[in-house]
Amino acid sequence: MPPGIGKLNNLVDLSLSQNSLRYLPYEILSLFAENGGSLQELQLHPNPFYVPEQAEEETPEPALRIGLGSRKSPGSFRFQSHSNHAKDGFILSYKCKTETRFLNTRGRLIKGPELPSETADVSTKPYSLPVAAIDDVPVSPLEEGSFSSQAHSLYELALKACSREQPADLVTQNPDTIPEHVSELLLKAEEKNFCGPTQCTICNRTYIIPRTEWIEWWSIVKVDKKPVASAASPLRGLENERDKVEKLVPLMRRGCTWQCIPPKSNTEEEIELTTETATRAMPGITE
Repeated sequence: MPPGIGKLNNLVDLSLSQNSLRYLPYEILSLFAENGGSLQELQLHPNPFYVPEQAEEETPEPALRIGLGSRKSPGSFRFQSHSNHAKDGFILSYKCKTETRFLNTRGRLIKGPELPSETADVSTKPYSLPVAAIDDVPVSPLEEGSFSSQAHSLYELALKACSREQPADLVTQNPDTIPEHVSELLLKAEEKNFCGPTQCTICNRTYIIPRTEWIEWWSIVKVDKKPVASAASPLRGLENERDKVEKLVPLMRRGCTWQCIPPKSNTEEEIELTTETATRAMPGITE
């Protein structure tokens, strides 16, 4: 799913079920009312979403690393979450994330956790990924003492220039003279041209090829005034167990340079809580 979906501020009803999706773009958070969107209905399951490993290690209450308090990221998307007493709508709460993946100028993984191929069989159960420690600080693949630039690479600048024309025509007109990896990048530029520009989720600059990426799990819970099953109902337990899994949504967040990494955490305010405690005390990420 292209990140450009986050620009559909008038979207009211979105159904993404049964699309073999492993994750959603981070920009989808812009569709919710507290972030300027109009979304009222959201259907996400079934999909073989990535799940955090902690969610499978403990039962019945999986321990998750919850970020409480504030985390500032100058220039990044600003998302706020409601308290547990929100009116009709959605409660958005950050839960945990993977370690950061560092990519080269061609978009190939250099450092970080590997993800299963998106073309792999998705008929199996959701794939679990390791969760980064609360105090995890991403370190670029550069040698010690080296400095990573915040400037875009020449590859990136060339692709941006090509994206303003018709990159696919260069591939079809010169099939024998353009290297295969360059053809792949030109087609990627064509895709970006069709779907609209993608912004870095840290510095907001547009890019073609991401240089960093990580998955953040957010709890997305619909709140309405419909009556719920009583505590004595045998269905209540089943619904709760299902909701614990389905409310965790993996969002792919990307940066345009090796300096665009997850914001530093406020480690004094970040603590490890169970899911049950978090639903009562979690203000999420606010600024």
